[in-house]
Amino acid sequence: MQNTIAAVLDLEARRCAALAGRDASALSALFADSYVHCHANGVIQDKAEMLAYTAEHPRTVEPRTPKVRIFGDTAVITGEMVNRVEKQGAEPTLSRLFVTQVASCLEGEWKFVSFQSTRAAA
Repeated sequence: MQNTIAAVLDLEARRCAALAGRDASALSALFADSYVHCHANGVIQDKAEMLAYTAEHPRTVEPRTPKVRIFGDTAVITGEMVNRVEKQGAEPTLSRLFVTQVASCLEGEWKFVSFQSTRAAA
């Protein structure tokens, strides 16, 4: 179980590094083709839409230690997250969120299949 949790935490660390490095190829490899992303404002995007959105709105994620629960070949990752989103010509904005991420072991490799965020109370 600890090895599985470590693998899922590594998946999240690679996601954060790909976001910070603006590496769309690395980010794409971490998402299943069926990936669904629900932003805190209610906008829902598939994998291609999320990758395009991320390219237009670069971001970094502050370091965190989420809670990971394993259910067979599925992992549910929950916890607070702070995103720093860059917008051209403006100061970066901070988004304090509570997120639920779902990853699945697909053909022996962990990939994100879903992401849901809610604005955290101030």
